[in-house]
Amino acid sequence: MQHFKIALTFAGESRDLVEQIAFTLANKFDKEEILYDGFHEATFARPQLDVYLQKLYHDCSELIVVFLCDQYSQKRWCGIEWRAIRDILNNFNYEKIMYIKVSKENIDDLTLPGFYGSQDGYIDANTHTPQQISELIIERYNQISHTSVSGASIQ
Repeated sequence: MQHFKIALTFAGESRDLVEQIAFTLANKFDKEEILYDGFHEATFARPQLDVYLQKLYHDCSELIVVFLCDQYSQKRWCGIEWRAIRDILNNFNYEKIMYIKVSKENIDDLTLPGFYGSQDGYIDANTHTPQQISELIIERYNQISHTSVSGASIQ
């Protein structure tokens, strides 16, 4: 099964922002190392994709970046991916999860088991450019990985 350095999970309403970030990250990593659906269309055209995705997020990703908004907690595929994330949180593997708030609204009331908006830290995408968010993701990846990737000259 494929291994990913960074996995991105998001609601479709956030696709434009996430796509910019995914392509920026792909300038530093190979596309094959980024779990973003736009980079793996052929692989994802399969039966039981729900089971496969949970394995990818849970077992095959070093850092999972969750793009939070009201729609995230309401989307079927986000719920499938969140199951893997919730298990990671339940096992206290917190360093593997990074939150990005994409909603302009308060996210304290998101109905995601294991997410506590008033207590959990996140990056606010409304106050950062996609470039800055990408650099912060790389910084976090460097903190948890045994290798270092420079983010200073991301294009």
